[in-house]
Amino acid sequence: IIKNGILNLIDKRVEPSGFSFKVKEIELNLHTSLLSTSPLNISFFLKANVPSEDEKSSGAISADGWINWLKKDMKGEIKLTDLDALRFLPYYEKYLPSSLNKLCDSLTNSIIK
Repeated sequence: IIKNGILNLIDKRVEPSGFSFKVKEIELNLHTSLLSTSPLNISFFLKANVPSEDEKSSGAISADGWINWLKKDMKGEIKLTDLDALRFLPYYEKYLPSSLNKLCDSLTNSIIK
């Protein structure tokens, strides 16, 4: 169990200088039951807040489901609410069509100016 956790992430894989963001108010609960039909399944519940870059607002992450590490199997649901999608562009921009990618670049540039 984790309650009110904080995670400061710096990802140098997506940006050589380091793309950083925080995850706050982390609550993580893992549970297994020997009475379950599959005792190797671990149930999980996660919720956390991701502050905006200026930390004046925040989005939320929540997830719940189960995972079986030995079988490499899982089932779950992840919900992202009110996250600043442009802030996380380095993670998914290569999957965007080039016209949409140009639009995101111009939006990002106009917001920064």
